Amino acid sequence: MTLSHTRVHGRRSLSHAISLYLSCAILLSAAGCKSERVGTMSARDCPSGAAAECASAHTPPRRPEHCATLLACIDRLHAIARERTADEMAGMGPAEDALSRRMRAMPDAQDALVPLLSHPDDEVAKLASYILRDIKTIDARHLPAIEAGLDRGLGWLPPALARIGTDEAARSAVARFLISDTSPGNQEAYALEMFGERALPHIVAAARCTSGCRTDRDHWNLAEVLKRLGPTAAPAVPGLLSIVDDDTTPDAIAAGAVDMIAAIGAAAGDAQTTLRSIAERRPALAPNVDAALIAIRSSEAGRLLGEQLRRAPDTRTIADTARLGHAARDAAPALIALLSSEDLVLRRHAAQALGYLGDPAAAEALIAVLQDPSDVNANWAAARSLGGLNAEVAREALDTAARTHWHPEVRAAAKAALVTIGQAPRIYSLGPDRFEFFHSLQDSRLDCRKPDIVRARKPQPGRLQGKGDHKRLSRLKYRTTIVSYGPPEEAEPNVNGVITMTEDTMVRHETAFEMTPEVALRVNAGWLAGGSRGEWGGELMWLGDDGQRTRLLDENVSDIVRLGRRIVVVVGLAHLGSNEGMLYAIAPHDADGRLQARAWRALPAAPMESAITRDGRLLVVTSGGGAVLIGPDGRMEMAPCRQGKR
Repeated sequence: MTLSHTRVHGRRSLSHAISLYLSCAILLSAAGCKSERVGTMSARDCPSGAAAECASAHTPPRRPEHCATLLACIDRLHAIARERTADEMAGMGPAEDALSRRMRAMPDAQDALVPLLSHPDDEVAKLASYILRDIKTIDARHLPAIEAGLDRGLGWLPPALARIGTDEAARSAVARFLISDTSPGNQEAYALEMFGERALPHIVAAARCTSGCRTDRDHWNLAEVLKRLGPTAAPAVPGLLSIVDDDTTPDAIAAGAVDMIAAIGAAAGDAQTTLRSIAERRPALAPNVDAALIAIRSSEAGRLLGEQLRRAPDTRTIADTARLGHAARDAAPALIALLSSEDLVLRRHAAQALGYLGDPAAAEALIAVLQDPSDVNANWAAARSLGGLNAEVAREALDTAARTHWHPEVRAAAKAALVTIGQAPRIYSLGPDRFEFFHSLQDSRLDCRKPDIVRARKPQPGRLQGKGDHKRLSRLKYRTTIVSYGPPEEAEPNVNGVITMTEDTMVRHETAFEMTPEVALRVNAGWLAGGSRGEWGGELMWLGDDGQRTRLLDENVSDIVRLGRRIVVVVGLAHLGSNEGMLYAIAPHDADGRLQARAWRALPAAPMESAITRDGRLLVVTSGGGAVLIGPDGRMEMAPCRQGKR
């Protein structure tokens, strides 16, 4: 994985820069771009026209003007270039796009544009390259001039190599892709995608590293291109296998070639037998081969995924298992075992994945998850999976859930599952991608910011929270640490203002400081204190009167309350793609004399607000999961919402 730190240039305000960064990031993501330099609006960052749209978002659009002749269009190009020179943050906008469309329709446009690639005015050269890159076919005689323009650093120009389309141009495109600091999410990558199968011989040749690979990321970058090419990349498999099968090939290069085969996916399925024999002969390659056998959907994929899930389960492996659908059926026993995990997130995702594998043996275990009152999210996942398995044995449990479950999304999932039971079972040749798999029951329609519930008038004794208690909370400061990962402090950005990081160059940063808790509750001879710093983490601390400081949880703590005879801690975070919430119960001291926090009830989403009600229940308003009431016995129900206050 590559991350980047970007320096936003220009004379705009910081708030404007941040707003622009976020807007462009959303736009580029929607367009399938992998930008590393949103802040600087580089053409190299995005393989489509989205970068131009993003780059123009911060400036008023120049008015498109029609030019009737090629000479008039060249004059128009120079005029736009002058306007761009006056605006240091100018991007490609409507005027540039209109000129590009007009000139691309002119038969002799390329002959007029190519000389401008060497124009002394950078803006003229940039605009010429922007238009030239999208001309359908470029004469091969222009290759030297285009190469010179690329050497000059004209970021829009790499796709012009694919417009030439010759073997020499393809070789150049691969070489330039490998030396680019912004690969694989850049214009060079887009050029290779445009070449398609014609680029494969040169990609395979580069994978051999005959003259030495430039960095250890070369194979990873090349694999990303093959992944985007998909089935089109299948003809590269024999050449890559020949690299791996050659015992004189160093292990690092052979492993990189195996990873490239894996990136091709199911289209490389015929490589299974050869890969297995290579792994037996070259044990150092076994981990790469196992990953490749999973990626190409081999007959061993389910067994290998099952072994991974038993050895070191994580949500990513669970999602990959679901993605393979029935091809991963051999992993079902490992997923069923995870339904008993104390890790509720693993448990929920295991329940969700089982619906795609088609193993009826999972039905009984899923019924137990559906009926478990501790985790509404797992209830929802189990209902969906029982429908996916067409599990007749689950009809009664699903009918009960459809009628009586406290959360509307679980009721809806159970009703939908009942409809599918009795129909022909669905065979999942391909399960959901990761984005779809991590979909949850949360829905903005459930939001209820103003529940119609009467809250307790008096605060709980010994509980501190908010500005009114800030002075007392400040006396409970504790030492904590923020952990982050990034480049070394001494790292300098490249000429484009980017610091590129890999797993090898990323370092752990720790910043220790004194934290004032946001909430605290007096308990016996000390305090339970909680902090929340959003994406920077949080914790639940025991602060003993004797000076003992013990971290009980590494979670974002939003509240600590007495609920009947229990002490309940409300935790969770909604940030980017994560939206999790949980209630922990504080258990008596363990054998070492320490308090323990144990997961008690999962919330349908992250908590936004919480309070004790007049009748002694806990109200938690969640982000997308509705407003929830929890009784002292753990019974949960949706809180009524004031009309018009959602």
